[in-house]
Amino acid sequence: QTEERVKTHIASVPENMIIIAFQMCGRMEKGYFEGDLITDILSSGPSSRLEHQLVKEKNLFSEIDAYITGSIETGMFVIEGRLHEGVDIEIAKAAVWEEIKKLQEEEIADIELEKVKNQMLTYMRFSDASLLNKSISLAYYEMLGDADIINQEAEEYENITKDDIRDFAKKYLNITQSNTLYYLSKA
Repeated sequence: QTEERVKTHIASVPENMIIIAFQMCGRMEKGYFEGDLITDILSSGPSSRLEHQLVKEKNLFSEIDAYITGSIETGMFVIEGRLHEGVDIEIAKAAVWEEIKKLQEEEIADIELEKVKNQMLTYMRFSDASLLNKSISLAYYEMLGDADIINQEAEEYENITKDDIRDFAKKYLNITQSNTLYYLSKA
């Protein structure tokens, strides 16, 4: 993909919504863990970047989220948000891109990176405390070809650097590689 793709769909929905998606690497490729961590930087909790800036400070969105899809093969990095009534969709989109640009150009603070790493590692440890979750994870990693990956995943997250975050953002989160859907209310 060499240029931005934008589509508008109008339907009987209660709020306008914007979805921006980017193709990203697969589960077993370099960059997957970085993408996963970036979604937490952007939208995990009230102090995350998108929540703080675009929901609380600028009051553009009623809710906004970032996540990755795909379990084995190439997946998608997705940002989606529901706009407050009366907010111009182009202004909201520009605000999202402003936050992406910060990831690409500014160094993330040590404390912010450590916070999201700790959240991820805590989630993984609690999840693996359940025998069912641990069994599902082992089966999943065995399907990927190596059940021992379960023992390496925490280290993958721990080893992510500030440069890794910026490199991922520069490589995958480009406007020329973006697919944007404006999902607009008929009203």
